[in-house]
Amino acid sequence: MIAILDPTSVLAVIVENYAPVHILLHALEWQVFGPNVTGYHVVNVFLHVVASLLLVSLFRRTGLSATAAVIGGTFFLVHPGNVEAVAWINQLKTSSAMVLCLAGLLMHPRRPGWGALLFALALMAKPTAAVALFFAVALGWARSKDEIDWRWSWLVGWAVLLALFAVAEFFAFGQTAGQAPTLYADFGDRIRGIFAVAMRYLVMASTSYGLSAFHEPDAAGWLDPWWLASLPILAAVGWRTFAMLRDRRPEAAWWIFALVSFAPVCGVIPLPFPLADRYLYFILPGLIGGVALAGHEWIASRKLANPHVFRRGLQIAAALLLVVFAARSFDRATIWRSPFLVMA
Repeated sequence: MIAILDPTSVLAVIVENYAPVHILLHALEWQVFGPNVTGYHVVNVFLHVVASLLLVSLFRRTGLSATAAVIGGTFFLVHPGNVEAVAWINQLKTSSAMVLCLAGLLMHPRRPGWGALLFALALMAKPTAAVALFFAVALGWARSKDEIDWRWSWLVGWAVLLALFAVAEFFAFGQTAGQAPTLYADFGDRIRGIFAVAMRYLVMASTSYGLSAFHEPDAAGWLDPWWLASLPILAAVGWRTFAMLRDRRPEAAWWIFALVSFAPVCGVIPLPFPLADRYLYFILPGLIGGVALAGHEWIASRKLANPHVFRRGLQIAAALLLVVFAARSFDRATIWRSPFLVMA
């Protein structure tokens, strides 16, 4: 137990993060399932389903209709980009962190003590859960215009928890992945690489194109299409986020969810491989929420002759896309049936 809680122990080196909750969950699984991997996969799938349901609830809290929230949650549930995070047993840290993160956000307005505890546990499952604090602050900023008590003093507590966790994470990460060489030595390559990788994530999220068990993108030159395409699109996302923050709209919180989730893997921190399907797991909810709320606003602002027919058409199109994504997820899951298939 001391080794699990010690950020300088060999266990921290093995998992490359300060993640005592992740390690404890794996230890519990080993006590229950032993070497039989079926139970581990069942737990991962169960947590993914729970995360999708919690996401539906959070979508509803931020203004989406029941139908749109369910579609958004289903999109997250069947997205082929999430196959790696769910099928890979070691990614228990990702699904458990997401469940704890979303549960903490949902508990915060009414049970802030429980919300803070869940946030702390989420951090100790995976550091990416820090996104919950930024989301909560942005959503509180939007809600404060309606004079809703957002429990700001408790969010200060969240910030303190994050700071304490960051100290422990510094020791754990510094012993492992923090010593990895910079992926692109040239500063220009590094900057263009950040934008190019962001564009790849956007395409993977919206179409599932480019998903792979391994990603090793080359450095982005000045004429690299990923880098060039990213400029107008990321500028639009940045402007939309700023505009929604300025107008105090809940939509801003979802764009911030996506941007903050991307920040640790953008290439600034020296990770060996900043591009991976599993990193989409935290980026996707922000993109889904941002696009859904932006689309809701766009439809509401248009004087459509038959708004119900238009909405029904969108729902049918979304259903068809979900079917395609579900089939694609089933196909990609076969890769994770054995180490040989993954390596092949």
